[in-house]
Amino acid sequence: MKKYIIIIALLIPILQSCGGLEPIPAEQKTLIKGTILFVDDKDNWPPQDSILSLKVIAFKNYPPTDLIGDIINGLAYYTADSLPLFQKSIQYQIEITDPPQTIEYLVVAYRYGTMFEWKAAGVYCLEGDPRKPLKIAVEKGTQYTASINVDFKHLPPQPGEW
Repeated sequence: MKKYIIIIALLIPILQSCGGLEPIPAEQKTLIKGTILFVDDKDNWPPQDSILSLKVIAFKNYPPTDLIGDIINGLAYYTADSLPLFQKSIQYQIEITDPPQTIEYLVVAYRYGTMFEWKAAGVYCLEGDPRKPLKIAVEKGTQYTASINVDFKHLPPQPGEW
């Protein structure tokens, strides 16, 4: 019995010196954040029953070949929860968990049907041209700001339409 007490007494300082898994402080996280601005405020939104969820998705590839597949295979990052609906503007934040990375396509997307039915609603792009998405070279511990305009009455080209 004494032998076990001595072993435990020797192991306690060793175990206490081992660091646990601590969360990364907010200022060291790699983030893309910004504002989604909606054209014509709340009047531009589709009918309530035709928009079920709203997210911002950051794709590593442009054009994405398989939206759902890219997300499942870790080729995209997205806002964790659905963003608020029927607002004038919305703040968003996406954590990039494996920097450095290049984000080639940052898009606001909404689900209008099943889990597989999504449409692009706005693209982070050059001079308002959604066919020219801006890339973001993401470095570890850096926070990037990217605002995206959404006009539900004039949607950008959808994946597969390029």
